[in-house]
Amino acid sequence: MGWIKKKWKIVTGVITGVILSLLAAFSMMRQSRKQKDVLANANKLHEKENQVNLNAMKDLDEGLTELSSSKDSKIEEINKNFEKDLDKLEKEKDETAKSVKEGGNLGKKLADVIGADFVETND
Repeated sequence: MGWIKKKWKIVTGVITGVILSLLAAFSMMRQSRKQKDVLANANKLHEKENQVNLNAMKDLDEGLTELSSSKDSKIEEINKNFEKDLDKLEKEKDETAKSVKEGGNLGKKLADVIGADFVETND
């Protein structure tokens, strides 16, 4: 005990150092746990964000596919209508050509279509 009385400053310093070291270690452990929790929450939020992005990409892909198929069907419908109209015009052309061959009055018909007076020439 006499030795402690003589060296009380050193003993007090060592005890204080040990206590402060323990407090610092506990503080660092607590801080580490908080950081771990923050990182875990950040990872969860990141996963949720990734899931939202994946769902959005999936929805976009489905929408574009739907638009593409809709566009394709409309193009097919337009092509069918074009073919029908083309066939109708071919028939009208053939009928007009036949009518002109039989009647011989192409000039009069053209004049009627454009709204002009037809003048017959006697050449």
